[in-house]
Amino acid sequence: MKIRAYIYQCNDLPAADAEGTSDPYVVAWDTVTEVKKTKVVEDNCNPLFYDTLELEYEVNDPENLESFPPFIFDVYDHDDGLFDSEPDYLGRAIVEPEDCAIIMQKDFETCKEHSNKNCTNPECMGAMSDVPMVPRWHHFHFAPGEPKCGQILVSFAVVDHDYNFNQKPDQVDLSRKIEFKEFQVNMLILGMRNLASPGILPVKKAFVKFNIKSLVPPNGPALKNIQTQPIAPGSNPTLNTTMKFNIPLPTDPLYCPKLGCAVYDYIYKGWNQPMIGVFTLPIGQLMLDLIAERQEETAIMIDI
Repeated sequence: MKIRAYIYQCNDLPAADAEGTSDPYVVAWDTVTEVKKTKVVEDNCNPLFYDTLELEYEVNDPENLESFPPFIFDVYDHDDGLFDSEPDYLGRAIVEPEDCAIIMQKDFETCKEHSNKNCTNPECMGAMSDVPMVPRWHHFHFAPGEPKCGQILVSFAVVDHDYNFNQKPDQVDLSRKIEFKEFQVNMLILGMRNLASPGILPVKKAFVKFNIKSLVPPNGPALKNIQTQPIAPGSNPTLNTTMKFNIPLPTDPLYCPKLGCAVYDYIYKGWNQPMIGVFTLPIGQLMLDLIAERQEETAIMIDI
């Protein structure tokens, strides 16, 4: 059987680098050919891949999902340094076929029949363009029985080995069926509290870097990261800084990314900038909260 794994994104992956982030990529295993892997996303524990991998599986009963072996995904941190070039293992997701979003060949063929009748069913249109069903989240574990260490958002298509998709794997645009809306993000950064220096000296002038580029898919608009200015001294700096940027975000919370942020110290006029810590902002959830708030305000105005 030919299996297509549609890998959208991962979130909450472990940090493997000293900077508090990882350069992750996902490896998918099959039962016939060599290992397949996604592109590497640099400096991000919440990477957006939007990659399609094509695998081969040997199964006894193609019509029965229970006869399929599980889909296995490993996530690694890419290293190409002079002294450490071996990738760091971050976790494994074992996805049982009966527990995932999966479309079979018979569903593709049904969609082809419907398309001849000008069918507008979104499920059919998705299958005809080789864009799969709505994906699901599955957990990574460092080892069996260990705590969760991140998630992967993925869906699958299963067809006969000689089946020809409309598009090659690297031509599939997973973002095409996702609705995006332009948002203006305004952040008021009041300050930081109880910062702990990574060295023997106290915190000098801390500042925050916001990884804005990580919020858009690989084929999305080019954005620049932003950061606060290292002005206020000490471990409890008050910043009172406003930052603003525009960004297209998915309207469906399933696909909403998270914003990775890192706090650095500013020492010796910037010659040394050690990391103090990292945190994540759930931009997608904040967006949904705002939409719900506006809908509630609109309902109140209508009642008045």
